[in-house]
Amino acid sequence: MSEAQTTNERDAMNQVHLKKHAVLYGLVVVASLSLFGAGHTWASSSGWGLAVVTGVASAFAAATVLSSIFHEWGHFYEMRKHDIKVSRFVIGLPIKRIPSIKFSLKRYPGVSFEFHLLLLGAFVQADDRH
Repeated sequence: MSEAQTTNERDAMNQVHLKKHAVLYGLVVVASLSLFGAGHTWASSSGWGLAVVTGVASAFAAATVLSSIFHEWGHFYEMRKHDIKVSRFVIGLPIKRIPSIKFSLKRYPGVSFEFHLLLLGAFVQADDRH
């Protein structure tokens, strides 16, 4: 197999993955706009200007959290695809004094999934032994 063929196959695979990510990010946008619409409806019916601010803030927060989850899931997927051992998938910033939820999934043995209440980021940690 020539190098040009493998490059073309890789480009085709990247196009497929790009389309999948575009769909996921599109869903994030739709969810954010839905939250904004709910806030705007509340503002229109109640006459409160604060409702508009709340709607925009909640839409921004939801979009930030959802997009970072999808973004990190992409890293997680690619690491697993290339046989890089993943030890943690974390959503939110881990701070010792703030409680968190830790769980595992049978589908992904050896991976600790963590959900922290301070939702200002996310990360995927590779296993140190790799």
